[in-house]
Amino acid sequence: MKKTKVYVACALTYASDEFKNSIEIFKERLRKESNLIILDFYGPAGPDEDQSSGEIYEHDIHVCVENSEIILAECSYPSTGLGWELGTAVEKRKIPVLAIAEKDALVTELALGAECARNPSFAFKRYENILDMIPVLQKMIHELGLG
Repeated sequence: MKKTKVYVACALTYASDEFKNSIEIFKERLRKESNLIILDFYGPAGPDEDQSSGEIYEHDIHVCVENSEIILAECSYPSTGLGWELGTAVEKRKIPVLAIAEKDALVTELALGAECARNPSFAFKRYENILDMIPVLQKMIHELGLG
C-alpha cells in the first residue's frame, strides 16, 4: 500500500497551549492510519524548540511543504507562517490542501476564497471535533488518487 505524505500545518506563535496540544493529539491519531506518513513542523510544540528562525523556515517550507503530497491546514487561529505555507502549497507547488477550522472560528476570507475553480484540489471544511476530519482527509486522498 502506498503511503501518502501529509503535512499538518497550523498556527503556533499565538495559539493557546490547549490548541497546540490538541494538534499533537490529532497528529498522533493520524499516525495510526496505515496509509499516512505525517511530516512534523519545527517551532513551538515541534520536535526541537531550540531551532533558529532560519532552520524553522528551511524545514517547514523546504522539507515539509515541498515533500508533502497533501496539506491539512488547521486555520482556526491567525498565523503568518500558516499563510506562507498555504501560499507555497497552493500557488507554487499546486498540491492539494484540506483547510479546516473549528465551527465558530473566524477565518480569513483569503483562505475561504481559495476554494474556487482556480484551485480544484483545495477544500475548506468546518468541524466540531477535529477527529471527524480524518475520514474527510482519507476521502480527499482517495478521490485525488494519492493513496
